[in-house]
Amino acid sequence: MQAISFNVKLLVQKTPLWVQVATVMKLKVPPDYKHVVMPARNRLPLLPKQPEPLNSHFPFPKMQKKLYLMRGPEPVHNDIIYGEFAIQALEGGRLRFAHLESIRMQVIRKMNEKTTFAHYRVPPPWQSVTKKPLGHRMGSGKGSIDRWEVPIKPDRIIIEFGGQVEFKEVQRLMETIRGFLPFKARVITRQDLKEEKQRAEELKDKNMNPFSYRKCAMDNMLGMKHKLSPYTIEFDGKYR
Repeated sequence: MQAISFNVKLLVQKTPLWVQVATVMKLKVPPDYKHVVMPARNRLPLLPKQPEPLNSHFPFPKMQKKLYLMRGPEPVHNDIIYGEFAIQALEGGRLRFAHLESIRMQVIRKMNEKTTFAHYRVPPPWQSVTKKPLGHRMGSGKGSIDRWEVPIKPDRIIIEFGGQVEFKEVQRLMETIRGFLPFKARVITRQDLKEEKQRAEELKDKNMNPFSYRKCAMDNMLGMKHKLSPYTIEFDGKYR
């Protein structure tokens, strides 16, 4: 009986045991952060809800809509300066104090301040927006100031992240912040932004097509001019 039980044990199939080993060939070299300069304060500052009055005797001025501040590409704040990753606006819009405060609270809760820093690229709310009470009749002049906002143009950098951190470590936080914005935006890195600009310049240099968007619109080809706005023609169909 002992011989039979011994032979049965030999016939039983055993599960193989796999041991994972990190060899030198599979080991990923960590990035070098010697060039990174961490700021004295890593957190985002608490921005004021409204601008300070110039004089205590005069109220805040009531402003117009100024829609031109949200049209066309951003000429200045369209590149990453302080960090390596950023959130960039894809269309025009306005940011309120509630949006900026939501961004700040997410950064406080989910960002590691020992290795990461964040930096605003937008000013505090400065444009006054008026509103009349609900059910009020039209007339009687312009309404009272209801809130303060900051206009944003397409391609503007909203917030930057940097430090001794990789992109995958802050990507989830940046995607969450992107969802809080009242307009379309994207998460982008410094390297991706640089490659996009190089690709655009290369296409512009190698383009041999004489019929550009602006030329077709100005010559009214196929009767398209009456369907386009002056701003669409001015910005070559890229922006409204």
